[in-house]
Amino acid sequence: MPRRKTVRRHVRRQPGSPPSSDALPLKPSAAATSAVLIEEPATEPQAFDPEVARAETGATSEPFAEGLDRDHLAPRDRLYAALWASGLPNVLTLARREMTGLFVSPIFYVVAALLALLVTVFGYLPNLANEQPFTMGQIFALVETLMVFISPLLTMRLLAEERRAGTLEMLLTSPLRDWEVVVGKWLGGFGAFCAASAFTLVYVALMSIYQQLKTELPLFGHTFQIPALDYGSIWAGYAGLLFIGATWTAIGVLASSVTSNQIIAAMVAMFALLTLHIGLSFSVQLPVPAGLRDVLDYASAASHYASFNAGLITLRDSVYFLSVIAAALFLATRVLESRKWR
Repeated sequence: MPRRKTVRRHVRRQPGSPPSSDALPLKPSAAATSAVLIEEPATEPQAFDPEVARAETGATSEPFAEGLDRDHLAPRDRLYAALWASGLPNVLTLARREMTGLFVSPIFYVVAALLALLVTVFGYLPNLANEQPFTMGQIFALVETLMVFISPLLTMRLLAEERRAGTLEMLLTSPLRDWEVVVGKWLGGFGAFCAASAFTLVYVALMSIYQQLKTELPLFGHTFQIPALDYGSIWAGYAGLLFIGATWTAIGVLASSVTSNQIIAAMVAMFALLTLHIGLSFSVQLPVPAGLRDVLDYASAASHYASFNAGLITLRDSVYFLSVIAAALFLATRVLESRKWR
C-alpha cells in the first residue's frame, strides 16, 4: 500500500508587507486541516550492509587517527590515544558486559554448583573417607575433564544469542572491529570460567590447615612456619587450569559464532573438546606409524596438560595452548567477517 507523506505549507512574507493569515501560527486543529497529503510510491527496503552503516554513522574505533598530531599531546593523552587505537578499551568494555550478563544468568550458578558438587564427591570425599593422601593434582585432573562437558554451557550464548536476538549486526556496526568483538566475548567467557573454578582454592586452604608437617620460610629477617606443601606444583597446576580454561573458551566462542542456536553451539563445542582432549589421546594407543603417533600426541590437549599437572611449566606446552587459542579466535573472527559476502 503506498505511503502518504505530509507536507506543510510555509508562506514567506516580504519585508514591509503585513503578515498574511497563512503566515500566522496555526492552532493544532487548523494545522492538521491545512496539511496536504501527497501520494508517494513505496520503495522496497534495501538489504542491510554493515559497511554502508559504518560509513553513514561515521563509526570508527580510532577517534584519534585523523586530524591529530600526537607529538603535541601530553604523555597521558598519547598513552590514551595509543590504547584506544589498539582496541583494548573496547575489548575490556565488552568483556565486562559479558561477565555481568553471565553472572546474572541462572545457568552460571547452576554450572558452578554442579562443578563444585562433582569435584567434591568424586575428588575430595573418597580420599578423605579412605584416609588416603590428598593432592591437588587429582582435583585439577577432574576439573579439566568435567570442563569438557561444562564449559560449552558457559560459552554457547556468547555469539549465538546475539545472532538469535538480531543484535549482532548492530554490535558489529558500532565502534567495534570484528576481532574486538571476538576477543571481548572470549575474555568475558574466560572470566566466567575462572570464577566457576575458584572454589578449588578451598581445597588448598583445607590442605594447608590440616597439614601436620611444617617447614620454615625465611622472609625479611624472620622465620615463618608454613605447611609443608609443594606450592610450586599447586601453582603450576593452576597455570595449566588457566590454559585449559582459555583454550576451551576460545573453542566455545568459535562454535558459538557459526550458529544462532545455543544448543547446537554447545553440542559443536562439546564434540570439538571431546576430540581434542579424549579422542586424540585414544588415537595414540592405536597401531599407527610412529610419525603419525607423534603428531596425534602433540595435537592432544591431555598430553600437554599432564605436564602442568605434574608441576612442570614448559615452553612446548605453553606454545601449544596459545596456538590453539589464537587459531580458534582467528577463525571466529573470519566467520564474523564472512557475513559481508552473504
